[in-house]
Amino acid sequence: MNEQHDRNEVIAHHTNAPILVVEDSMEDFEVLEYACNKADFDIPLLRCKDGQDALQFLYNEDQDSRKSTYSEPILILLDLNMPGMD
Repeated sequence: MNEQHDRNEVIAHHTNAPILVVEDSMEDFEVLEYACNKADFDIPLLRCKDGQDALQFLYNEDQDSRKSTYSEPILILLDLNMPGMD
């Protein structure tokens, strides 16, 4: 069984579960998004611009449609050096 097939099986179990990316730089997020698309990585990436935005999303205090569109994230990627909340 090849690696791509194994990865797609894992993804199938979490069809609506995104990867939450906490990143203040849109350019860095777009590079990550490009790399995932290039690798045929079929999990949605969801960006929060800072730690406060991420906490609001995770604690369901988010007023936009992101929480109703996606289930709980299967992975959280954090930018370790952000203004306001490191």
